[in-house]
Amino acid sequence: MDKEQREALKSLFFAWWAALHDPQNDGRHADRAELARLRRLDLVTAGGQAPAPDIAAAFAIESFRDLWQKTRDALGGIDADQEDSLVIVAATLARIRRNDRAHRATATALGGVTDAERVLKEGRFLRLMRVETAADLFDQARRLTAILRETAPVGDLGLSLFLWRRDPGIRRAWAKAYYYMDRATAQPATAQPATTMPDVIEAGV
Repeated sequence: MDKEQREALKSLFFAWWAALHDPQNDGRHADRAELARLRRLDLVTAGGQAPAPDIAAAFAIESFRDLWQKTRDALGGIDADQEDSLVIVAATLARIRRNDRAHRATATALGGVTDAERVLKEGRFLRLMRVETAADLFDQARRLTAILRETAPVGDLGLSLFLWRRDPGIRRAWAKAYYYMDRATAQPATAQPATTMPDVIEAGV
């Protein structure tokens, strides 16, 4: 996936999140019914197979179908593995209530130079880095929203979860940001109040 597609997905995930959460009005017009359905998405075991994100339940939710169609159009197609990843993205972003404008990368919000400074302790971070299955990533992502206190750079988090199991570069970028090795990533963004939709969208991507 090239850089242009990545940026398009970051924008897409943020715009989808913003349409549901209504951040420009402090959530006064958030689609709470849809968000509640997305937050209830879980893992399912069928036919004696290993647990996996419940894609059937996801397709029953209109906002997920909208996200699926937009992602498919942006990529020119979507396979079964990407569908599982998209369920993880949708269920996770539904739990994020505020877009973090102070950090460019989710891993920066979680990490620090020393373990005492880190919101996510190193042991847990290393478990996240070793995730292999969609089920494990689903569980880890759900925990992250609580650790982040429902605040994250939405576009970055959505793109990271979508590519986590397909692109090793995502984990490498997270490791550098978590340990504050990349100064450009670790440098806090200029935080401004999210008062208008254009400002919010710019911060999300």
